[in-house]
Amino acid sequence: MKDGHFSMPLPPEPGRTEDPIWETPLSPEEFATRLARALAELEGPEGDEMREFSGWFIRRYPTPVDRWRYIRRKTREAKEALLGAKLRS
Repeated sequence: MKDGHFSMPLPPEPGRTEDPIWETPLSPEEFATRLARALAELEGPEGDEMREFSGWFIRRYPTPVDRWRYIRRKTREAKEALLGAKLRS
């Protein structure tokens, strides 16, 4: 069981196992299969936009390492922006 706020144990969510899907490593092939399946299920303009964005993101950041670097950079920028906003108020 993972710890919550202030290291209090979190109760398991109903219907969830102790090994949630997002903690299971995927091979690149399995990731591509699941992504394609999820994108195929999307409909309408939002689905078109999501497929376009997803394609761009994977072309722009082709490896998992590239994607993690992007996520870390954007997370750092967001934290700095929030801190700056707090200091200005």
